[in-house]
Amino acid sequence: MTLRPESYIDYPRWPQLAREAYSLDLSHVQEKLPDKVDGIVISGMGGSGIVGDIVRDYLSLIGYDKPIIVVKDLQLPKFVTSRNFLVITISYSGNTTETIRCFEECVKHNIPVVAISTGGKLEELAKQHNAPHVKIPKATAPRYGLPCLLYPTLRIVGLVEKSLESKIREHAESSIKAIEEAAEDYLTHFKDLSKRLVNKIVMIYIPQPLISIGTRFKNDMNENAKQPVVVCPLPESEHNDIAIHVRKFDFLEVMLVRSKSLEGTEYEKHVNAVEQVLKQYGIDLHLINLKGDNVLAEIMYGITLLGMLTIDVAHLVGVDPVKIEVIDNIKKYVSK
Repeated sequence: MTLRPESYIDYPRWPQLAREAYSLDLSHVQEKLPDKVDGIVISGMGGSGIVGDIVRDYLSLIGYDKPIIVVKDLQLPKFVTSRNFLVITISYSGNTTETIRCFEECVKHNIPVVAISTGGKLEELAKQHNAPHVKIPKATAPRYGLPCLLYPTLRIVGLVEKSLESKIREHAESSIKAIEEAAEDYLTHFKDLSKRLVNKIVMIYIPQPLISIGTRFKNDMNENAKQPVVVCPLPESEHNDIAIHVRKFDFLEVMLVRSKSLEGTEYEKHVNAVEQVLKQYGIDLHLINLKGDNVLAEIMYGITLLGMLTIDVAHLVGVDPVKIEVIDNIKKYVSK
């Protein structure tokens, strides 16, 4: 089946955007990076902030042994100012208030910082303070530009953590292929699922190490279809969320995510247990089996497939997936 650009906004361009973003010239960034860091901080909000979640999950699962701190707030944690962290500030527009404040904190406390945006005030501040800035290609909206934000961030991690550079390059290449495979699989096997999700609350059970997939799905469903999602991390949700299934709710649809990367681990045991128990209670589960040669590929496979699903739900409920007037109104009040 052919992926029609007019139906799925920027998703058909994701592989191209990813390749363009990964091949950007970052020599001006490399020359200003510290030789050694105690950890990495990634600051961003919304469609930019999800990059931090993805990088945290990915690095943790490939054995990175330093802190990866995701900041979706007005300020950096206090301990960041007293350690040798690299801070990556990400704002698609370059005008996100919270991210700009974090950048300014870095300048104030002389913390190494890299800015990523399409332009805006963040680019201006980076030039003003002689900090490296990565100018990325534009998409229809921040959330649709995820590859433009993610792949330069991964490159920067590889530049500062040399021992990971070749592995990140290899995994990035295979993750782009996983994006292509996810788009194909969605049209072939998952497109009809969108009809089941119309005007429903979706509960998605997902192993904690891959929580970025669930977070991105929630955000996409919120922004694209203007519909709620409950993210249920395993094992934590086995102690709370799962209790509701002794009752039957017509407005609920339930998903469960399986990962090859977690096979043979305790997480697989928890996924199996949740599947078995939910079926005992008559829950009709939608299984999402992630594909990919490595964990980054699996993450991008899941995010692509579920993201396209939310676009179809938006079309079915009759809302514009691009428009986010409530969020725009909030920004107007906050910026006063």
